[in-house]
Amino acid sequence: MTLKDLAQPEPWMTQEEGQTAATLIAAFQQNFVDRNIPENPFLTLRLQDCLLHHTLCRRLEQALIADAEALTPALAAHIGRARERFRKALKSLEDTANKLAPPADPSPQSTAKGNQSAESPNSPATSIPDNTPQGQNQNATPAVPPSSPSTVPPLPPMTPIPPPATRPQAVIHVPRPIPLAQQHRDK
Repeated sequence: MTLKDLAQPEPWMTQEEGQTAATLIAAFQQNFVDRNIPENPFLTLRLQDCLLHHTLCRRLEQALIADAEALTPALAAHIGRARERFRKALKSLEDTANKLAPPADPSPQSTAKGNQSAESPNSPATSIPDNTPQGQNQNATPAVPPSSPSTVPPLPPMTPIPPPATRPQAVIHVPRPIPLAQQHRDK
């Protein structure tokens, strides 16, 4: 099954539903072409599932619009479940398309920067002078100077939040029930 096969309306669809499905398929096809996503049977089946759930949701909602007095909580819940299934089918289609999409090409700027910093095997190695004083640990993390742009500005002093004012709650005294054994002794 291909996307072209999917564009043909199913026999159970109305003419309007067939046109809507064909429009959606054309839009998804254009999206796949724009993103360089190859046509795939998994993609086609997920798109078919989306179209089925979209058609079901539209039918339920159109029946609701035709007879608004017939809306019951059960019917509203049914429409909500159909919408949720449609959302999940659309999410599955999106996930599949993202998996099939070719990896993004790195931008020309990042490629140029990467080539400048990468050393070729024949280039002479550049040594970085060691500015560590003799008494310091070589493995210790270097201290960041205060003028460094990577430092975080200090937080303002914290003011304590006062505890909420508590009001005494009224105490309700409930009499304890008298045990059945004591009730019979008193008689």
